[in-house]
Amino acid sequence: MKINPPLIFLDISFISKYFNQIQTFRGNLVEYQTEINEIFFKQIYWFEINVLTTINLINSQYYDKIIEIRIEVNDIIRLHLLKNVQRIIIYHFHGKLLSFSSINKKNKIKKIVIYHKEKLNEYEINSLLHFCQRFNTISISLISSYFAEQLFYISNLKLFSYDIFNDENEKNIPNYFKSYSNSFEENQINNIEKQFDIFNDNSLWELCNIKMTQLILIINQNTINFLDLTCFEVLTHFQLNISSGKHLKLTLPNSLQSCSLNGNTLWVNNLKELSHLNSFYVNSNYGPLIKQQTKIKQKKICLPSSVESCFIKTMNYNARLGSLLDLNLLKQLNISGVVSSMDCSNNNSLTSLLINSSSPIITITFNSHLNYINITNKKGKILFKNFDVIKTIKCLSIDGDFDKLDLSNIISIKDLSLSSSSKKTTVLFPHYDQTQLQHYFTSVGIKPKPKSIILCCNSLILRGNFLVSKLFLVLSHITIPTIECPLLNRIILHYQNVECIGFDLLTQKLKILSPLNKCCSCVSILSNITQLNQKKITLLYKTKVFLLCSPKMNKNPPRSKSRTTNQKRLFGSKSPNKGLYLLSDDTSSSSSDLDDDIKQYIYHSDV
Repeated sequence: MKINPPLIFLDISFISKYFNQIQTFRGNLVEYQTEINEIFFKQIYWFEINVLTTINLINSQYYDKIIEIRIEVNDIIRLHLLKNVQRIIIYHFHGKLLSFSSINKKNKIKKIVIYHKEKLNEYEINSLLHFCQRFNTISISLISSYFAEQLFYISNLKLFSYDIFNDENEKNIPNYFKSYSNSFEENQINNIEKQFDIFNDNSLWELCNIKMTQLILIINQNTINFLDLTCFEVLTHFQLNISSGKHLKLTLPNSLQSCSLNGNTLWVNNLKELSHLNSFYVNSNYGPLIKQQTKIKQKKICLPSSVESCFIKTMNYNARLGSLLDLNLLKQLNISGVVSSMDCSNNNSLTSLLINSSSPIITITFNSHLNYINITNKKGKILFKNFDVIKTIKCLSIDGDFDKLDLSNIISIKDLSLSSSSKKTTVLFPHYDQTQLQHYFTSVGIKPKPKSIILCCNSLILRGNFLVSKLFLVLSHITIPTIECPLLNRIILHYQNVECIGFDLLTQKLKILSPLNKCCSCVSILSNITQLNQKKITLLYKTKVFLLCSPKMNKNPPRSKSRTTNQKRLFGSKSPNKGLYLLSDDTSSSSSDLDDDIKQYIYHSDV
């Protein structure tokens, strides 16, 4: 049974009561028609409507039975909700943009008929071409009065004259229609930047007749759910900035080389298929549409094998990073979100790894070529599978709960930052060979244990209960180390490329002489070290030694600015070549008080 009048003035519940065998609707359904009998809706197979977006039950399971539908061009955006639709008839009117971005491969569409009386613009032509190529199993018929030359060579696209079709004579379009083709050589503009206060389907008209290589879209408020840019065949650089609005699903062209997405919530449907992409930057909440967190299957973020640099600031809980096994060109990876595991063992090109995870536990497997590592997981535990394979790292920063860290094979580290929230953390410091140790310590008669040495460090941060009592630090220039380790009670500092004059106990500042202008300056090198009253800290400079801090000294600090002769000698005289002391061979001996500590040093005035 069929019913043909518009349903604006009819009660659907009344129709379902007295016409319970209806299988086809023709007319308009309006928003206030919300109470529909469920059994009645289960039997509907064909909706012929003008405004599909106003149906309140569009997300209902009953619409899975619809196999054929007639809609306006604006309603294509809702077609992905009709999972079993097979035949679609689209009516296109002037001022509306024809786009197929919402149709995906999960749909079961077999036939599409398009009534398009007006002339297709370049965007619509390219969109139709790419859609026909991607979905070559769908039979498409275009009924129009104007055709572009490119449309005549698509196997699954049939063209019919609008006038001839109305006369019910179906035949191929003659060659004279080729005169209406659009030229792709028009408007050769390479760089385009567009700003929109409100971005909707009609906003794409401003991008239709331009063939660009670089596109920047700045959107204040987004009102659409899908954006298909596959028609821009030569687009290589794309940047999108969105301040607010709806979640946006993007379909990008295969020619894209770099992509930058900023703001709002975003998702790229065909990221894996972008075979030319080498830079992917996302500064937004990246992932599929956010719904309730429970019972949501996470989608994988699968990067194409051509990617060299990837930055994703925030992955929502609906997304997780896929496998990195095929990413042989990947050099830089920066990921933030719920990251539970990361295996980089096969990515030999990867040299920079940054992970900011909010997972309860994260397991990381490294490769041997990493130079820069920054791992943060303040809410959970960090497990390292094979940290001992790393040998060439220059910068290492770890912040989280980790029990053990093996740095024994790393002898070239320049910047080190370790912050552990674990109750006890075992750190195996670098094991240097004897040649390196003799170069730094033989001149002052020290034989330190290899497990407690850090050489040539530019910056140092240690926070946590590390199981180490004595630490030798060789710093390449004047830097202030940050040390918050309750179990560490002995620190020996050695600065390179710096001429040390003395140390002022009252101000706890190191006096240094600049090698450039020979001017004297003071640096508070102990300002970031906690629990100074429990630590003995010594500074070495060539054959010069300064006792900076010790438990005995903190018990009896000087009370006035007037100093004794011994104090002046300890802290250095005005001359940089006098009043300095050599460290004795027995560096492990502890002083009973300040005077006894002075006796362990031999006055040397001809350094």
